[in-house]
Amino acid sequence: MEQIEFGSKVRVRLDPQTMDIRLETAFGRYASRAEFRPYFIDMEGERVPFSAAEQRSAVRWDCGTGSAARVRLGGFRTEKKRYALEILLQIEVLEQTGEVLFELIPLREAYGEVKKICWPQPLYVCGEERARGFTAMPMMQGMLIPDDCPDELHPFLSTRVCSTECVLPFWGSYRESGFLAIIESYADACLDYHHLPYQPARLSVQWEHSMGTIGYRRTLRVQLFETCDHVRLAKAWRGLSRWRKRRSARKRSSS
Repeated sequence: MEQIEFGSKVRVRLDPQTMDIRLETAFGRYASRAEFRPYFIDMEGERVPFSAAEQRSAVRWDCGTGSAARVRLGGFRTEKKRYALEILLQIEVLEQTGEVLFELIPLREAYGEVKKICWPQPLYVCGEERARGFTAMPMMQGMLIPDDCPDELHPFLSTRVCSTECVLPFWGSYRESGFLAIIESYADACLDYHHLPYQPARLSVQWEHSMGTIGYRRTLRVQLFETCDHVRLAKAWRGLSRWRKRRSARKRSSS
């Protein structure tokens, strides 16, 4: 299956077979790594990679707001079990804002089959080796982890989004340029992270089941910045939150 390319302000390269992702802009590059591929975990705790899907199709399309690619996966099968799960993975570039939306849409599933789905895989800032890298996470009162941190860090408690351990639904990573990843569907989501000594931290969202099924569309929004630090990430999150509050107030006043 051939690689799909789309987008103008943000150029996306997607491999439908491996689901490897690469984002390119005029000011920076961001990509997943081959050692981290998407998967889901069933209720018995077995990890099933997306490569176990026997049915796979991909399509690129354009619309009034931008362009996108969709990959449909189904017929997941391991040596022990066959799964009813069928999902649609959509990556869309919003040309007006330069944002990238990652959407997971369940098309078919059996009750009590899937515990969580881990997609998209972790993104990393590419190049810019001369600049020191950092990862910002909203754990407890906030964590700022340099890539060259000598300690290993990983969760020891639940990292459910909007809980006491992960108070806000976002994370960010930067060198000179950077990105902010916002978990739009935070009600049933966890933030998975692992930092190995002297390496960039690995962060990704895990979409958990809701009363036995994935059940509804899950969305991750990614914003890209030419110059970035932890202050820029915090201001971007605050600006988005204020805009949403004003929009909600206008809707209430007009109803």
